[in-house]
Amino acid sequence: MDMSKAFDRVEWDFLVGVMKKLGFSDFWINMVMACVSTVSFSVLVNGKPGQPFQPTRGLRQGDPLSPYLFLIISEALSRNIMKCIESGEIKGIRIARGRPYSITSFLHRRLVLLLKGRSTKLLRFRELLHDYCLASGQSINYDKSCMYFSQNTPATTMSSISSLLGIKEVSNPGTHLGLPTIWGR
Repeated sequence: MDMSKAFDRVEWDFLVGVMKKLGFSDFWINMVMACVSTVSFSVLVNGKPGQPFQPTRGLRQGDPLSPYLFLIISEALSRNIMKCIESGEIKGIRIARGRPYSITSFLHRRLVLLLKGRSTKLLRFRELLHDYCLASGQSINYDKSCMYFSQNTPATTMSSISSLLGIKEVSNPGTHLGLPTIWGR
C-alpha cells in the first residue's frame, strides 16, 4: 500500500499523541515539535517572495528527522494491527515456524502487509485503516497500491478481496527501491 503524500499529510496533534503514548517525555516532544513547527514558506510571485506563512501539519521532506517521525506515527498503525491479531480480529502470516506473526513493514512511505484473507477479517482491517487515516491525516494512494496473492488462492477469492479493499490485484508486485519484491520461495 502506498501512502499518498505521506510526509505532507501528517497531523501534528496525532504525532504528539503517538509520542506521548510511546512514553516520550514532554521535554523531548516539545523539542521535536519545535523542529517541526517552526518552518515557514513563501511563494514566489513574479520572481519576488510573497508573505511568509506557516503550515499547520506535515513533515519536511529532506529533513533528517522526518523519516523517523514518520516511523513513529506508523507505529500507531502497527500496534493497532498487532492488537487485532492478538484478539483474533485479523489473521497474520508466520514467515517461519516458531516465529511471531509478521504482517507490517514500513518502507519509504509504503506499507507491506502479510495477511490471511477472510472477508470478515478484512472488513475489520479496512475499518482499522480508515480510522488510522482519519486520525493521522494519511491517505492511501489506491492507484499505486496493489495486492499479490499466493498461487493457491482461488480467482474468486482474489477478486472479492481486491474489490472489498479497493486495491488492484497483480501477478507480480514488481520492485521497491530498486529491489525485486519477490525473490522466489
